[in-house]
Amino acid sequence: MRAWFRGARSKKTRHRMNEERERVPLGELLRGLDGKWIAIKDHQVVAAAETPYALVSSLREKGIGGAAIIRAPAVEEPEMVGFG
Repeated sequence: MRAWFRGARSKKTRHRMNEERERVPLGELLRGLDGKWIAIKDHQVVAAAETPYALVSSLREKGIGGAAIIRAPAVEEPEMVGFG
């Protein structure tokens, strides 16, 4: 147990824990993907498809789990606020 604790507190491990990932604004991630369903993981678009079913199928084929799935609205779509 002590060996693990010393290893966990090593300088190399602390550097990895505090390492900042470059974050890209969501608007930039969604640019060019209007009207599509998108999977985002670790601040990157990992897949996009026309339907949520096709997107989930694509993620399963690629073995990607733990991605957030959202839909990028098209420019001409009206905004919905609240319960509609």
